[in-house]
Amino acid sequence: MTVPLVALALDYYRDPLAYRHLAEVERPLPQGFGGLLADFCTALSSARIAQTAAQLAADPAEMEEAARFFVRHVLLSPAGDYYRHLGLNRDAPQESIRHHYQLLIRMFHPDRVDPSTEVGAFYATRINLAYQTLRDPETRAVYDRGLPDLAAGFNETDPAWFFRPSLPVI
Repeated sequence: MTVPLVALALDYYRDPLAYRHLAEVERPLPQGFGGLLADFCTALSSARIAQTAAQLAADPAEMEEAARFFVRHVLLSPAGDYYRHLGLNRDAPQESIRHHYQLLIRMFHPDRVDPSTEVGAFYATRINLAYQTLRDPETRAVYDRGLPDLAAGFNETDPAWFFRPSLPVI
């Protein structure tokens, strides 16, 4: 069974302009994104990545790079807030914060990324900062008060828009 978010990550990696809407941080993540992210990380685990890659006719190394590319561009954009960095919407329950942190830190922990680059440490720091801020209810409340209101017109949480390619720019 193909995991939808993995297939999307591979398509986005191969043609990011076809899915440019994914990097629009003012849009909320789709409803059910937490489950999609959990399935995504499971399918890309060291125990399953070869099987996942075979299902999508891809190389496991390409799958791993596509996954990191997707997370870097869709979740970890500097323009995004800490909720986005952890793959959460602002109304996420407290228990989801730790779970998403654990899923994402595995992808960018310096022990798992090529040590000749500082990319893993850079993104791991961003994930850690988001977690440290949101894990404590009081710190989270202070952070929430400083967030701007969500942009009007971007309240779509139906996953269909997320998985559909963007309309071509004319």
